[in-house]
Formats: sequence, structure tokens, C-alpha cells
Amino acid sequence: MSEKNKSKREERKLSMIPCFMKIFCEQGLDGAFMRKLAPAAGVSLALLYQYFEDKDDIIRQCTLHYHERIQRELTGIIFRCIDRPEEMPDRILQYIDSVIDICRFLLQVMAHPTYCAMMDESGRQVEEHIMEVAGLLRERQGLTQEAATGAAFLLNSTVNDYILKKSRESFSVQFGAIRLLVWGE
Repeated sequence: MSEKNKSKREERKLSMIPCFMKIFCEQGLDGAFMRKLAPAAGVSLALLYQYFEDKDDIIRQCTLHYHERIQRELTGIIFRCIDRPEEMPDRILQYIDSVIDICRFLLQVMAHPTYCAMMDESGRQVEEHIMEVAGLLRERQGLTQEAATGAAFLLNSTVNDYILKKSRESFSVQFGAIRLLVWGE
């Protein structure tokens, strides 16, 4: 297969992922069958199997695609707001609210007995993003390695807690504690 054909194939495959997410968000992991995923992506079942091995492969691809994208965006928000901590909570919540269904899908994958192992690679990516944030906190706020790492992990946990509970009040309290720890405010 030529490089051009490989590129087109990969583009087509990636274009299906948002279609799958819609089904997963509506039907859940166990309710989304290949025969439902194919028409959602605008392809026949036979063609779907030419792009993906099975439903596990689709879930794996969706997980890797969205988990990395969401972590990258959250890291970017933190980097852009590092000198303006008062803006950070609203920007984080605004972004999370815009992708809440995808975040909940990712949490479903983490909690599912069959699919949780797929999160190993994504977990490594999350840790890399957390360590990027820790490095920035160390550099810009003068925190020790231990304090910066702890604050970065707390921030990640605070975001996950918000995804689960969708409680702005709880997020504000938790972020307030992080802000006091990191910025002394």
C-alpha cells in the first residue's frame, strides 16, 4: 500500500472515531455492538472490519485518541494560566464541560473489567502530562520536586472528581486548597 493510500486510510479511520463516541456515550460500552457502530460511521459492517479488528480495537483507538487529546488540552490550560491562577478553575471547568461525555466514557473504560487494561498506555500519557505540570510548577513557583509533583497529582484528581460528581462547589474547595499550596493565596 502506498504512503498516500495509508494516509487516506488513517484519515478515514480517524474520521470514524467521533461517530463511535456518539454511540458509546448513548449506549454504553456493553450496549454498543459492531452492527450499531458501522452505520454510525457510515460504513458497512464488512468495511468496518477492514479498519478495526473488533469492538475492543475500536474502544482502544477511541481511548487513545481522546485521552491524549484531553490531557494535552488540560495541560495547555494549566500552562497558559500558571501566572493567573484565578483564571484556571473557570477555564478548566469550561473545557471539561465541553467534553464531559467523552470524559465519562474514559472513566467507564477505566472501571470496566474487560477494558481497564487498555488504559495502561493512556495512564503513562497522563503521568507524563502530570510531570510536565509538576516541572512547570517547580520552575515558575519555586516548589520542591515533591511538592510540585504532589500538587500536579492533586490537580489531576480534582479534575477527575469533578467529572464524576459534576460539583463546582467541590471543585472550588479542592482547587482552593491547591491554590493555597502552590500560589500561597
